[in-house]
Amino acid sequence: MLPSLIAGIVFAGLAPAAEGAMQGQRSARRFGPGVCGPIDPTYLRGATETGGQLLILAPDEIAKSSAAMDVSSRNELILWASGEGERTYTIPVDASVRRVAFFASFDETGGTLVVTAPDGTPPSAGTGVQDVALHCGRIVSVDAPAAGAWQLRVQPTGRFWLAARAVSDLSLEAEFVRPGGRPEHEGLFRIHGQPVAGRAAMLRVRLEPTSWGASFGLVSLDGRPLHDVHLAAVDDEEFVGTIALPAEPFRVVVRGFDEHGRPSQRMSSRLFRPEPIEVVPVPAPPVAPGGAARLTFIIRNTGAAAVRLNLTALDTSQGRVVSVEPAAIDLGPGEEGSAGVPLAVPASATDWSSVAVMLAAYTDGSAPVGNSATGEITVTTEPR
Repeated sequence: MLPSLIAGIVFAGLAPAAEGAMQGQRSARRFGPGVCGPIDPTYLRGATETGGQLLILAPDEIAKSSAAMDVSSRNELILWASGEGERTYTIPVDASVRRVAFFASFDETGGTLVVTAPDGTPPSAGTGVQDVALHCGRIVSVDAPAAGAWQLRVQPTGRFWLAARAVSDLSLEAEFVRPGGRPEHEGLFRIHGQPVAGRAAMLRVRLEPTSWGASFGLVSLDGRPLHDVHLAAVDDEEFVGTIALPAEPFRVVVRGFDEHGRPSQRMSSRLFRPEPIEVVPVPAPPVAPGGAARLTFIIRNTGAAAVRLNLTALDTSQGRVVSVEPAAIDLGPGEEGSAGVPLAVPASATDWSSVAVMLAAYTDGSAPVGNSATGEITVTTEPR
């Protein structure tokens, strides 16, 4: 793995092509000069869902692309966007940013990325600036960038993927949560799937450091602002609020000011997709070490179309797939069903430990619909 400014970068050039060949895919397209594909859909989905930048590299481009990313440090997402047609994005680079890098990838040759600094000029290649032209993209990295509004203009011939990342101490973590816990141990716990479409959901954002006067919003997959959201401060680092969900995939964006009063922005790496499927674990009674247990999940279709969902269960305590009954379920609009996961608790399980199982329920196809959730059983030797 190359030391990289990107945590979760996806290289679409060598490994995906080889994987496709092993799976018997018949494609005459190959990576190289003048060719931008094919792009493996699994790699593309992984980059989209996690905020990784898809780099479509020919074999002779690996070395020169690594030169632009040769830094081992934490990095934060300022912008992630994907779409078609010419777009212009203006992003704030604050004084905390020690290095900023802009990544553009295109699925057709002829695409361009134009980067403009706050003074209206392009960054000049030289000390502290690396500008790498690829057959199917461009990478521009700048050390000690000028604080202010930077402009990125993409002109693709097909589709583009664009990211701006910063080496900086300003960061955010966004997740959807629900109330839970045992009596006297209540709290907010991250949901393991996606929020349910058409319902309000509780969002939690953690910031570091805490002194940059944050406001919160949601942005679309192509970087469009959707709407602002109000989150109340729990403490100096944590903000929580119940928000209305948009009808499309989104990321959370935080805007504020650095210590010098200059605008700043960070974006969540994770893409959230409101789903019409809800998976809910049913509370289960405790079980003794060596005993048998069964976790039950309720699965609801809140959408307007009938679905056939394939069910997969993972014992996250042991990192292994376990059986689920049934293996698939058909649900019409507004219908619900249930599934059970039988478990054998190891005799070596310690008192007051837990067994956790994640159940995933998704349709087939290139754009699957579904959701997941995690249920737990407490292991204890005390009488029930």
